[in-house]
Amino acid sequence: MRESRRGIVDRIEGNLAVCEILSEREGESAVLREIPLEQFETQPREGDCFTWADGRARVDRAETQARKEQLEERFLRLKKKR
Repeated sequence: MRESRRGIVDRIEGNLAVCEILSEREGESAVLREIPLEQFETQPREGDCFTWADGRARVDRAETQARKEQLEERFLRLKKKR
């Protein structure tokens, strides 16, 4: 088994998930990749976090929820600064 990578589903376009594949190296940018939906173990949604290994993507619902909560907290902090 190859090393797994992490990613986030940016959007769904037809039979493809357009995803940001996160870099393991500090300071490197994420890259956008199109992944066929059939390569996901379950149907992904926009904003879902996933791991990618051996040609398969597995959605991580716990990481997705934690990320959404973190983004919401950040948004509320920014909103208060106005």
